[in-house]
Amino acid sequence: PAPAEVSNRVMAARGIAKEDNFRAHTDGHAYGDLFPDYFFLLCAHACLEGGGNFLVDGYALLDALAADPENAWVPSALEARAVDQTSRLPSITPIVMRAPCGRRALRCRLSGPPAAFAAQRVAATSDAPERDAAMLAAYHATVARAADAAPRVFLRPGEALLVDNYRMFHGRDPYTDGQRLLWRSWIWTDRSRGVPAGGRC
Repeated sequence: PAPAEVSNRVMAARGIAKEDNFRAHTDGHAYGDLFPDYFFLLCAHACLEGGGNFLVDGYALLDALAADPENAWVPSALEARAVDQTSRLPSITPIVMRAPCGRRALRCRLSGPPAAFAAQRVAATSDAPERDAAMLAAYHATVARAADAAPRVFLRPGEALLVDNYRMFHGRDPYTDGQRLLWRSWIWTDRSRGVPAGGRC
């Protein structure tokens, strides 16, 4: 798709206000299981106060869960247990999937804010809903803690941030300047899980 405007004008219309703490997430949920494996953000107009972007390393997060005796079971469950990740397209799949090359593709979507985004949730067809709820709670809590501790990146006009969308979760802090403007471009490479209908890598 063409580069998309990331601004208060556009995002507020989707229920994501500049005053919101835009929580850690993966981009491209609208494409279901074929979300882009990379994206970049290009800053056109920066704000002087707030608006810091942050990144959370999903692979490191899985390692941390595996090293915790209480949550050591969670990483393997995240790759085996299907949960409801439906956005515009139906998606009842594990949080950790694999590309044909073996590359891990992680997704993250916490509960609001913003309320416009539906969090990952237990599938209605789950045969172990309490276990799946515990898995999601442990995963989301670990993501939230990592997001709180992550350093902030403040892009200036002309600067860009290139992100591995299969590995890294991202978000941003609230900001005050309604003129803040970034451009986002989604990218599917030949190491992605696939390209949505009508697209090309």
